[in-house]
Amino acid sequence: MITHPTGLYPGMHAGYVAGNVPKFKKIVDAVHKYDAKIFVQFSHMGNQTKSWETSRPTWASSNVPDLTVGEVPKALTLEEIKELEDSFVQSAVTTMQAGLDGLEIKVAHDGILGQFVSLTKNKRTDEYGGSLENNVRIVVEILKALRERMDDVPIGVRLCINRYVQGDYGVNEALVYAKLIAAVADYISIDSGTWESIDMLVPSMNVPQGFMLQDIARIKKETGAVIIGNGRIVWPAMAEQALEDGTCDLVGMARALIADPFWAKKAKAGKADEIRGCLGCNQKCMGLLLQHLGCRQQEGDRQECSGDGQ
Repeated sequence: MITHPTGLYPGMHAGYVAGNVPKFKKIVDAVHKYDAKIFVQFSHMGNQTKSWETSRPTWASSNVPDLTVGEVPKALTLEEIKELEDSFVQSAVTTMQAGLDGLEIKVAHDGILGQFVSLTKNKRTDEYGGSLENNVRIVVEILKALRERMDDVPIGVRLCINRYVQGDYGVNEALVYAKLIAAVADYISIDSGTWESIDMLVPSMNVPQGFMLQDIARIKKETGAVIIGNGRIVWPAMAEQALEDGTCDLVGMARALIADPFWAKKAKAGKADEIRGCLGCNQKCMGLLLQHLGCRQQEGDRQECSGDGQ
């Protein structure tokens, strides 16, 4: 959910538009029908937007482009930073009217907040740059403002703990961020990579399953925060072990659920052998992301792959 007109990206929704609330409520009601919970994630695409799409200057922490986009952005003034912070709060206040169960802000593989905490994208010399504490200041200020406006709503952060880009931060620096975030947020959902290191953002079959679990355990131990663990967790046995040994408190997954939308139902029923496990091939979920979301593990796509499809 995008919080400000300067941060829009094709296919994303505007959280600051009150007219969207009835549409969101339809989704919320459909999820609640099955006794499930639904959270909303807020972001601003920063230097990954394109001014020819937004008809506005591209905002970012500094005038450093994302290498996958190439447009040199405008470094935010202090006044614009306050405007950005307020946009997160106002979008949350508006969107939560749809009856959502919680919210999350994105400080992850893309988006302007991830660019503020980045060591290669944030070149500021004021109170919003120059040190790890300053880099994450905007995140903490947004969290505190959200907490003040909606104290009874669960608030989390999607945090990249290793950007896998030369010169940028890794787990040691992420730990500093996590400790400051954990003082305000209710949970941290772990993330890795960036658009510039997409091989670690959506790691393929060449990356071991559960490759982040050791680092996740460290974040959990040193912050004491509620942690959602991610990173090629494909099978119930690995997920259950991560929960049992205290590596994380919840397990997050995306491609595994694209491969088999009934993953959780089958795991709960003790039918792990019936799960269509994510291969990590990235062919139809990422390879065709902006055209058609599919999976080689799904029946129609398997036929197509074997040459039997129409």
